[in-house]
Amino acid sequence: MAASFREPMVTMDQIFQPVVAFLEVLKESQSPAHFFNAASTDCFGNQPGVRLNENSALQPLSPYGVAKAAAFSTVRNYRTSFGVNASNGILTNHESPLRGAGFVTQKIINGLLDIRSGKAKILSLRSTTISRDWLWAGDVARAITRIAEASEAGDYVIASGKSATLQEFVNLACDGLGLDPAEVISREESLVRPSEIQEISLNPGKANRELGWAADYTLEDIVSALLHGDVGPQIPASKKP
Repeated sequence: MAASFREPMVTMDQIFQPVVAFLEVLKESQSPAHFFNAASTDCFGNQPGVRLNENSALQPLSPYGVAKAAAFSTVRNYRTSFGVNASNGILTNHESPLRGAGFVTQKIINGLLDIRSGKAKILSLRSTTISRDWLWAGDVARAITRIAEASEAGDYVIASGKSATLQEFVNLACDGLGLDPAEVISREESLVRPSEIQEISLNPGKANRELGWAADYTLEDIVSALLHGDVGPQIPASKKP
């Protein structure tokens, strides 16, 4: 997302244009194929105090969010206007060890592992007061499968419904490695983006009701799996007897 501020045109080309191309093919061919679009909760922008669902206002703050919002709205338009069998999954942050090093969660895990091994002393982060609703990538994959297999196309918020701050994520990771966050974390103002979603509250009720889907992994499970490099499938710690 930070890269989208540097290259907004590339971001739009890579996110929005392919979605339109696929929808046009499905419309012209009158194909019954079910098209799934990976939308993002970045479409919502910053709406503190609002529990967001599929019908909430789209107020993106970044070029990435703008592109995702455009793709989301276009999928909905092709479904309602042309009868294209197309769905949106409004996905919140989904984690696994396969995440690239540029993502903040992986940066935290890698940085703390380096500190524990003696390769580094300090991990620099931007503000850790932002809150997110984190999911395990495997839980998201289950949700996508259920959306694709649903008898009718629609839009679904895919989230746990529980938000936590980045500081809570850091604290869990430090605790798992026996580190003191006060001693190993520093704040770096140069890492702050031009605009940032400070907090987010998501309502996955529709996915719970209509798809029978809910997240298995808690934030504690996610951090533990990341620290151990687990890709899965495995039983999350919170589900073990």
